[in-house]
Amino acid sequence: MTSNTSDRVYEIHLTEGVADVPAKVTSPRLEFYDSGVWADNDDETRDFFPYHRIEFIREKPTPAASADEDTEKAEMDTSPEQHPVE
Repeated sequence: MTSNTSDRVYEIHLTEGVADVPAKVTSPRLEFYDSGVWADNDDETRDFFPYHRIEFIREKPTPAASADEDTEKAEMDTSPEQHPVE
């Protein structure tokens, strides 16, 4: 199963273990397999994390997608149809 949406970023929170791997890894794309998760990196490389090393994975909007959502909400809040002038 592949998770690939351009408006999302994934934070993989890892258990303690290997010293040269940070406790949290961020990836724009994940691929799930029977034994673990492949995480793409920005430099076109990938890292593999076995499930026993993963505490949890958090899906978050990218900063650009988050800003777009805020703009859409602001436009909806100021729409004259929603707030008629008396």
